[in-house]
Amino acid sequence: MNSKGSISGALCVYSSKPTAMRTRLLPTLLVPTLLAAQPDYFANDPIWTVTAVCNQAGMGGGPCITTDTYNYRIDGDSLVGGVSYKVVMRSGSVSHVWIGPLPPPELCDENITYGPLFQGLLRQEGRVLYTHDGNEEVLLYDFDLEVGEMLPLTANNGNDQILVTELDSVEMNGSWKRTFTVQGDWSERIIEGVGSDMGLFEPLSSAFECSYNLDCYGFGGQAYYPEPGPSCELVMGLVELQSDDFSVAPNPTYGPVNVSRIGNGSSMPVDVLDAEGRSCMRTAISGASVQLDLAHLRAGTYVVRVGRLHQRVLVLPRN
Repeated sequence: MNSKGSISGALCVYSSKPTAMRTRLLPTLLVPTLLAAQPDYFANDPIWTVTAVCNQAGMGGGPCITTDTYNYRIDGDSLVGGVSYKVVMRSGSVSHVWIGPLPPPELCDENITYGPLFQGLLRQEGRVLYTHDGNEEVLLYDFDLEVGEMLPLTANNGNDQILVTELDSVEMNGSWKRTFTVQGDWSERIIEGVGSDMGLFEPLSSAFECSYNLDCYGFGGQAYYPEPGPSCELVMGLVELQSDDFSVAPNPTYGPVNVSRIGNGSSMPVDVLDAEGRSCMRTAISGASVQLDLAHLRAGTYVVRVGRLHQRVLVLPRN
């Protein structure tokens, strides 16, 4: 969900994405061997975790920030016109935070857990992924591109001016997958067999009302992108923190704030969102507290999100 550089008129200065554990492409002599292999992108129970943050403007007369964090998983096969596709299901949880006069409207004051729901169909052919829109097969990703080529128009990309500027590789459990650095839209990276840094089906060109982020990709019960770790699978229906156990102080602030919780617990993401639901900063809390400096943000109301909980914080103007 991290955004991709400053935007004129935006409330926040965007931070860069976490650095992926990657390496340059293998030496030239090994490249033919790497490219000759035909990886099975659906092997070993792959799983994606994506977060979508959207500004539901006008709900109840003001902005309602909706955060949807969800998993994609492969769930069997389906025949469409005699062609076999993998079925992708989606499960997740949605939370809301109101940035407006209190009390919040009823529609912006509920948290729900959903799924599994049908998301879409996927088919692999060599290093290409296709989906099916209900009427016809549509290209989703072409992972056989070279530096200097433009990304093709696909089911999730309507911009024919996205340029591949760099070709790298990333190791996942002993195998190598290409990564494509791209320029010309919100997405910065395409990952072979995975999707983009926005997600799997998510648009490479984010609408202004929403932002997307690929939080985690893994298979075989382990996470491999953007960093190795435990499974990407979300634990639904569990309360991660009680509201009384989460605080942001001082509030209001001229910049420095301390995000604290009772007990150490496991590491959890900490996000700072502006009034339009866009990420201004991302870090993590692994102990009892973490220090943030919001001095680079314009004065206004922001949301500090820890896991599934949110708290508003007011950044004061500076002389």
